[in-house]
Amino acid sequence: MKNLVILLLSFLLIFVANAQFKNVLFLGNSYTYVNDLPNTLEQLANSFGDSLIHDQNTPGGHNMQGHSINTTSLGKIAIGDWDFVAIQSQSQEPSFSPAQVATDVYPYAAIICDSIRAADQCAEPLFFMTWGRKNGDASNCPFYPPICTYDGMQNRLRESYLEMAVDNDASVSPVGAVWKQVRDSLPALELYSPDESHPSVAGTYVAACTFYAAIWRKSPVGSSFISTLSASDAQAIQQLAERVVLDSLITWRIGNNDVVADWSISQLSGLAFEFVNATNNSTSISWDFGDGNSGTGDTIVHSYLSAGTFQVQMIASNGCMSDTLVQTVNAITTTIQKDNVLPDLHIYPNPSNSQITIQSQDQLHDLFLYNQNGKRVRCMTNIQSDNVILNLSFLPKGSYVLKLSNNDTQIIERIIKVGD
Repeated sequence: MKNLVILLLSFLLIFVANAQFKNVLFLGNSYTYVNDLPNTLEQLANSFGDSLIHDQNTPGGHNMQGHSINTTSLGKIAIGDWDFVAIQSQSQEPSFSPAQVATDVYPYAAIICDSIRAADQCAEPLFFMTWGRKNGDASNCPFYPPICTYDGMQNRLRESYLEMAVDNDASVSPVGAVWKQVRDSLPALELYSPDESHPSVAGTYVAACTFYAAIWRKSPVGSSFISTLSASDAQAIQQLAERVVLDSLITWRIGNNDVVADWSISQLSGLAFEFVNATNNSTSISWDFGDGNSGTGDTIVHSYLSAGTFQVQMIASNGCMSDTLVQTVNAITTTIQKDNVLPDLHIYPNPSNSQITIQSQDQLHDLFLYNQNGKRVRCMTNIQSDNVILNLSFLPKGSYVLKLSNNDTQIIERIIKVGD
């Protein structure tokens, strides 16, 4: 019995540790408030132990232009502290001709996104890609034939929402794309209200599963919350939402602005290593070299005092999120070559305010210059000359480490002083 209790407690701790809290503002219209999409999403998230705090401004028929000047929408945006702001246009407008959408929709989507980032640089605009009407847009069909059918209208909605995401460096919750898959795979399941436009309860469940996958980046498959649907229909929707969203994150631009720590390493000489940041979207980098020393910066050189195996940790951040990467570095003692390896090496004048001349009997291959913080400030590779003039005029006064190698990769280090 004791072991069972311990097992249950361990499972609970894992469950809680994996739970994620999200704060989401919905800006839209009746496509969002019919059947209460935000609350449906909250119940779906709760079934996995996740939490959603949400707010909304969803006046009937509201479009992008309306939200861009709506004092309620702008006021809720200004509160800040949103993880995501879901943006939905009037259901027909983004399906119109590209030229009309470029004039009537895109400028106002940009205004909304700018307002979101002005209030909170960490909030992510998330475009709510809606669905085509059941039999196309009959009222606008004479003016723009491509939207006379559901497929034609859906294609235009997809194109417009994706373009808005690209233009505003945002992401997409591809509800319309999942809707199409459900409609094609489960033709007997009614996704529409009798008006052939608004969602049925099943349609809202499609939207909730899509938003869950897009926001939490986790599969909705296995949720115990199935609304009023049959278990089989709910499971089928969950599976299709998982496939459409999670198999195509790049398409929907989900995670495009994430910080994912990455770095490269090269051994300079002996126990000296150069660590180079290769992370996208980061604004600050910190290092722990595993020997009690640390540092900051995109490129940094660290010398270990003795051979060994070290766990090097890099933390990359952009002010909104951070990511950590730990890699093993094997520092093996090698002999740093002395003066006799590069005979008749002359470096002059030293100190210097402007430039130094480096002369060697052997042809030089690589040259690296580092400041006192270990940051590389000058690099010359594949020199193939025994005479090099190195410009120092751009450097502040201080001491620098000069590393030179010949074609046999034999290395010598020298201290260079800039200034008196």
